[in-house]
Amino acid sequence: MAPVDLQVVLDAAARDIEDKAEERKISLDVQRQQTTVLGSTKQLTILFSNLLSNAVAYSHEGGKIEVFARKHGDEVTISVVDHGIGMTEDALPNIFDEYFRTKEGTKFNKESTGLGLTIVRRIAQNLGLPIRVMSEEGVGTTFEVTIPVAKESLPRRRGSMKARI
Repeated sequence: MAPVDLQVVLDAAARDIEDKAEERKISLDVQRQQTTVLGSTKQLTILFSNLLSNAVAYSHEGGKIEVFARKHGDEVTISVVDHGIGMTEDALPNIFDEYFRTKEGTKFNKESTGLGLTIVRRIAQNLGLPIRVMSEEGVGTTFEVTIPVAKESLPRRRGSMKARI
């Protein structure tokens, strides 16, 4: 566990799925969040790339995905929200199982391996991060990941950078 710039992680994850989102005309709204958290840049990027990839895969063409963070005390909760096909209540207990795919998900996204959320769960377990999932069939899904805020911030970079999202 080391200090990680949360915005660098979210920007990298968004870049990973940018082409697929553009191809499906899905808008991606990633709110800027200048917070230093404790974790691993590589593992957190993989975790959020998988969540965003799922959000794109299970959103309707022309849909919207939102990513935002809420800081509360010594933690920040990052939410990945899609307005796609959603899941039934009975599917939720199994979504992190290897190769698990819902009936609706299988029809909607034939390319899925059923491993993305298993990877998310393993990374969250490695880093000791809780994940909360809320979903409603036909309405969409929200994943929330809570990460401890680092006690000391990373040094600010000089100059300006533009993120393409």
